Amino acid sequence: MIKFFLEPFLSIDKHCYQHPIVALAEGLRALEIPFIGNIDYWYDLEKMEYLITQDNDRAFDVAVFSHHYATRNDTLKITANLRVVTDLCDGPYGCMDLIGLSKFDLYLKAHYNRNFKYGGNVYPWAFGLTERIINAIDNSGVKEMTFTSTVLDTFRVFHPLRAKLVHMIRDTGLEINGFEDYQPDEDYPSYCAQTGRRHSASYYQTLNSSTFCLAFGGYFSIKPQLPRIAKSIIYRLVDKHNLFIHPALHTITQFDSWRFWESMYSQSIPIHVNLDDWGLVLPVQPQPYVHYVPTAIDKFELVDLSTNQLETLSHNSKNFAYENYAPIPTARRFLNLIESL
Repeated sequence: MIKFFLEPFLSIDKHCYQHPIVALAEGLRALEIPFIGNIDYWYDLEKMEYLITQDNDRAFDVAVFSHHYATRNDTLKITANLRVVTDLCDGPYGCMDLIGLSKFDLYLKAHYNRNFKYGGNVYPWAFGLTERIINAIDNSGVKEMTFTSTVLDTFRVFHPLRAKLVHMIRDTGLEINGFEDYQPDEDYPSYCAQTGRRHSASYYQTLNSSTFCLAFGGYFSIKPQLPRIAKSIIYRLVDKHNLFIHPALHTITQFDSWRFWESMYSQSIPIHVNLDDWGLVLPVQPQPYVHYVPTAIDKFELVDLSTNQLETLSHNSKNFAYENYAPIPTARRFLNLIESL
């Protein structure tokens, strides 16, 4: 038996949206693998029931903690044959210092970067897709799209990488369309409330009718193998002169996002940095110009693609996301990992 340990929803501003647990539990449910939780969590509006139901009586073998729970509670009080945590925290090491790497048999980390050394129990993980996202895009009302050179910008928070690249892309003369959704907050258990304002029907409609979507994000970071004094000097030069740092010395952290997978599953084509060039690792690696359009950080050149090529890229991207990052393949990946331990 698998038991999830989660933090409760308190309000739209204190939502504790535990996305990777929702994706994993939906996949387990589809595979008819039983699971329980320490609380009732994620009210499924289609099925009119909680995805995870509270059960503090039944025994369990596998304990799966969200990083929200693991950073607020003493996880060592929970006894299980196998202990797993999902970590979507920011930064190159996520919440490892707060959570405690050695407490877990399996540490599933988003924003995995091969330039940083992690423990042998750490595996790359991804935000991925949930049924909510898949259904919202499928039901957006957009069936066919006319492929153009328009680019959608839906950023709510401007990480340093976003600020630099958006400015650079605008200088190319490409038409960048912004999106702002001013719909009022909704009450629990709406998906808008449960996700902390990350669900909007008009957003998914706009996304599914845009040819490209800016899906990059993150922070610049000096590779850890450099001496501390060298990092300090480089950071000061970068901050003062906005210098370009070659990838041989530099890397990017906090690169994954809901937007990347939403755009990948939609008809839109995501624009992101070249993941391989920067050492950014996902469980199954998407390929540039097959599943997304890559950009350098010093120059953006949108390769002239025909309508047929754009349609193929959009189709490849959608299939890749669904076949590798929908709930069922996510659950299968999890089950394979715990069976291998």
